[in-house]
This record gives sequence, structure tokens and C-alpha cells, in this order.
Amino acid sequence: MVIDCSGSMAGESIKSARRGAMRVLEALTDADEVNITRFGTTYEHFDQRLTKAVAPAKRRALTYLQGTDATLGGTEMAAALAAVSELAGAATHSDVLLVTDGEIWAIDDLVALARRSEMRYFIVGVGFSPSHDNLLRLAQSTGGAYMAVTPGEDIEQAMEALLARIQQPRISATRLRWPLACPWQTGLPLTLFRHEAVAVFAGLGSMPEDGSVAVLQYSVRGSGNVQRIDVQRLDESLEIKPWAGDPVLLLRVAVAMRIRELESSEATHSLLSVDEATRLAVEHNLVSRYTNYLVVLERDGSEKPIDLPDVVVIKQMAPPLSAVSDLKAMSDLSLPQFFSKQQMVDVPSFSRREQVHELSSSVADTSVSFMQNVVDRFCLVEPTSGFGLALNKRLGERTTGVVPSRIAVLVRLGLDDEIAEALHQLVRDGADESEAVFALLLLMADVGQLADLSATNLDIVKKLTLRVSAERLSELQGQLRYVVAQRA
Repeated sequence: MVIDCSGSMAGESIKSARRGAMRVLEALTDADEVNITRFGTTYEHFDQRLTKAVAPAKRRALTYLQGTDATLGGTEMAAALAAVSELAGAATHSDVLLVTDGEIWAIDDLVALARRSEMRYFIVGVGFSPSHDNLLRLAQSTGGAYMAVTPGEDIEQAMEALLARIQQPRISATRLRWPLACPWQTGLPLTLFRHEAVAVFAGLGSMPEDGSVAVLQYSVRGSGNVQRIDVQRLDESLEIKPWAGDPVLLLRVAVAMRIRELESSEATHSLLSVDEATRLAVEHNLVSRYTNYLVVLERDGSEKPIDLPDVVVIKQMAPPLSAVSDLKAMSDLSLPQFFSKQQMVDVPSFSRREQVHELSSSVADTSVSFMQNVVDRFCLVEPTSGFGLALNKRLGERTTGVVPSRIAVLVRLGLDDEIAEALHQLVRDGADESEAVFALLLLMADVGQLADLSATNLDIVKKLTLRVSAERLSELQGQLRYVVAQRA
């Protein structure tokens, strides 16, 4: 695992990266080998070689990840990836799981470096605006995969999905053999993954007959830490069926894919020329690098403006969630007993410092009573109906044995709104969301609220103590214990 700890990852991005890395680490088995590299202007390794993911090593690695923050300066990714490829044990068919916002340059050199390492790159792009094009190219050029996760989305699920792909046997050297002459075909990816759809477009010399098949050829070899890799060449017959949808729409998509290949400069045997691409784009009304789309609205003389439009400056991106100041966060609270935004700005006789002091005092005075109101409401609610069964079903469906770490997921599983609000309040007070969720689940297990869980899944929940320090767990449970005990 390689984690971007540069300054541009500050805030919610680095928190997401930390949560996802911890989740992946927990999902590894004793048969896996792992190492962690953090980088910014410089880089640092958790260990100098890949290490068996046994329980003692995973505990040390979790502690190492808890200290991960965006404090390493710039984004010197090339040096870090070169160092990763030289780690002891990395040459034995290992792969890279990279978490970054992609604020990088010299992408051509980086792709060349990654290809020389012969490691596949599985990349999670995090933040409000990761460099999708660069990260997608880096992943696809090595036979890996790319997923983007914005703040607030479930990064753990994305990293679990990439880990599942890493653990599959490697499928490569793909080729499609058609039953008829094939003047052109869009490219196949370098590698294929189980249970994933792949779209390929081809032009055939004539209409295939009923029952015709195309043959998919590919090579399969073992994965991960196997010392000797057996390569097997396989053929799989794919039945050709008529398209039931709009043929014009299908043709437009096919042309767009061919033009996209030309724009990406990826060498294939069926590239269009620029003149052909321009002609097809115009013919099928497609916007591309070679065509423009211009709309002109003619207005009557009486409707035409008499002055120039106003110029409005729009910020490039939203700020990281954790970078919002305490004052701004307080002003966004939707709690009527605190204060409104209007009250903040309409106090001309106060200085800004006096306003902040007064607002802070107001929040301090009312937060205790607000939390008590929430606790009082919990006492009137019956034990959560069906939550334990829903959680058990979710755990049973996952192959990695991991527990949800986000409040939104628990709500979807049936957690009461009042309990969810209590967790949200802890997060607003500065608690890490996953730690608050785990503290709640452990308490519910202790008082019998999760009796519907199977023995295996209950054991998984109780192992969550590996994720939270004993001191922090005790602190969070102290704030939730009364509520959970009343509900039990």
C-alpha cells in the first residue's frame, strides 16, 4: 500500500485514505504479504521488505497507519514508487495499491517507471478533484484498475473492491477472434477481472449467421505470493446475439469509442486517421477534439442587453471538510437553540474577536443541554428492530469479514435516527467517524443488542478493538454507554 501524505491531501482526503488502508489491512490473511509506504516530498517505509500479514505485524501496521497525516510536503511520487519496486520481496508478482489525489506531473515518466517494475497499479483517487486522466492512465497501462472516491463516499468499499481484484489470478494477453473478416476493432484492456463487463466494438465484413461465436483468448497465471507461476492459455466461446436496442445509438457509441482511442494516442491496429475521425464525428453529431459544437441564439433588437455581463469569481473547488474553521462550522449547525447565521453578522457593535468569544460561549453553554435532550429521547425508543439481522446479513455477504464504519451505512441497515444523531454529534465534537461507529457496535454487542449476529460475525465485531486505542475506546463508550444501556 502506497499512501499520498502530501499537503494537498490534508483534511478529509487523508482521513479517508487512513480509514481505507486500515480496512484493507484487516482483510488480509496470514498467507498475504504487505508493506506500507507513505510519501510526500520524501518517502518512508513501514518495513524494508514485504512482511507476512500475521496478527502481530498487522497490529504494528495499524498503529503505524493511525499516525498517518498529510504532513510530508510536496508530491514526489516517482521517487516513492521507484523505492517501492526495489523493496525486498516486491519482485515476486506483487501489486501496488495506491491512494492519492493525483496532483502529479511528468505522467509519461511515471507510466514508464511503473511498467518497468512489472507491478500492477490499483489506484484510489480521493478528494474533491483527483487527476482522473493521469491516474486512470497509470492504472490501465500496468494492467490494474482505477476508482475515484469523493469525500463522504465509502472509500473502504472501493479499496475492498480493488483488493478483490488484486487477489484474483492474473488474466492478460487478451484477444478476440471473430468468425468473419474484421476491418476494425476497439482495443481490449490489458487485463480482465472476474464479474466485470467489458465493452468492445468491432466492424465485420458481413452480418454473422445465427449461432456464430467469437472466441476470447487470454492467458491466466497464479496470483500474489506464489513463487512459481503457471501460465495457461485459454479460449472461451462467446455467442453472438443480435442487438435489441437502437442501432443508431449503438453506432454512435462505437464511433465515439474509436475517436477516443485516437485522442488518447494509444497505439492499436485499427486507429482512425484524423480526417476519418473528423468526418465520422460530424456525421454522427459527436463533440471531440476534431469538431466543435456552436449554438447561436438570435435575439430581437428589443431583447438585446445594453451593457456587459457581470463578472463573478467562482472558487475552483470546495474546501476540505476538516479545513472549515470552527466559526464556519458553528454557523452551519442546524440547531435552533444555538444561533442563526443572521445573528452572527448583524452585531455591528461587537468586534470579530468579541463575536467569536460570545458564540463559543453560547455553544459551550448549550451543547450539554442539547446532548442531554438527545439522551432523553433515546430513553423513549424501543430497541432497534431488525438492525442486528441486517448487519448479520451484510457481514455474511462480504468475503473480507469487515464491519461497516460509516454512520450512513448503519442507518441503511436500520439504525434508529436518534442513535445516528448521537453518533453525528460525536463526530461534530471532533471524534473520528469510524471510531465512534465501532465504539457503538461494541457496546451494543456487550449489552445484547446484537444477539442476532452469528458467532463468527459477533467475533468479528468484538475484534474491532484492534482499530481503536483502549483510551479512545473508553472515552467514546463513556459518552454512549448510558444511551445504549437504556435501550438494552
